[in-house]
Formats: sequence, C-alpha cells, structure tokens
Amino acid sequence: MEPPARGEDEPTISLVQATALFALTASGHMNVALLVALTAFQGVVVAFNQPARLALVPSLVAETDLASAVAINSIVFNLARFIGPMLAGLAIVCPACRRRSQPMP
Repeated sequence: MEPPARGEDEPTISLVQATALFALTASGHMNVALLVALTAFQGVVVAFNQPARLALVPSLVAETDLASAVAINSIVFNLARFIGPMLAGLAIVCPACRRRSQPMP
C-alpha cells in the first residue's frame, strides 16, 4: 500500500502563481482576464491539493479522535482564511505604518 500524497508541490505552485501575480501587477501588465486566469489556476491547485491533505488526517490521528481532528483542522483553516486578510488590511491602513513608509524630511 502506497502512502497518501503529501501535497509538497502546492506551496511551490502557489509561490509561482503569487510571483506571476506580483510581476504582472508591478510591471503594469495586469488586466481582468489575467487575474481571472491566475485565480482559476490557484483554484485548480487547491482543488487537487485539499483532498490529498485531508486524506492524511486518518493516518495521523487515532480513529476515535478522527471527527475532532477533522473539525479542528477545518476551524484552523477557516480562521486563517479570515484572520490573515484582516491583519493585512489593518497593516495597510494603520496610520503608524503609513508614517514609517513616508520618506524622512
């Protein structure tokens, strides 16, 4: 029996996608069609990676704790999806952060 897929390629593929997004935006070549294509690409990566990641849970946790482990995994994943952008937004609009980014007189 082969071990389940480990999903090691997803971070690398996501890094390539994020780098492409940055490069296109910084160079001024970003448009709606490219943004949709990059977003769809990321969705496909996650669609293949997430089932493989969830397949690991039964091999890491005792069967009696499986339901709790899946619930905790889901909670942590969704909290990260909510809190990460919230903290990024606060960092962007934080007045102290803006003062530091302005050139010194």
